[in-house]
This record gives sequence, C-alpha cells and structure tokens, in this order.
Amino acid sequence: MNDKRTFNLPGHGLQCDACGETLPSVAHTRKTIGMIVRERRCPGCGALNKTVERVIVNYAKQRFSDSCDA
Repeated sequence: MNDKRTFNLPGHGLQCDACGETLPSVAHTRKTIGMIVRERRCPGCGALNKTVERVIVNYAKQRFSDSCDA
C-alpha cells in the first residue's frame, strides 16, 4: 500500500476526480438552507466535478422555505 498523501500549498485548487487536472473556477453555484453545491467543469477531460459545503447557521430564525441570502 503506497497511499501517500501530498501537501498542497493554499491556492493550488481542486483536482478533477477523473484525470487529476486542476479545476480553475466554479461554473455554477446552488444555495439551499444548510448547504452550498458548487460545480466545476474540468478543462482537460470535460468531467463535471461537484463539491458540497455545509453551512452552519442559527436555524431557529429560519424556515425551510426562507431564502438563503438572509
């Protein structure tokens, strides 16, 4: 087992799951209560890469149907 983790300096960016190319920018962002989904298109192979970010807020003041931008 040679599963070595590598250290990347901040700003290195995310890598494509399919080919390992660096993903330069976010193509689309969707916000819902509790999470943000970001989609990035790989310039090398064209694969769509998605990341999900968990948002921690005070839910007592919001309902599921409320806007995320508040």
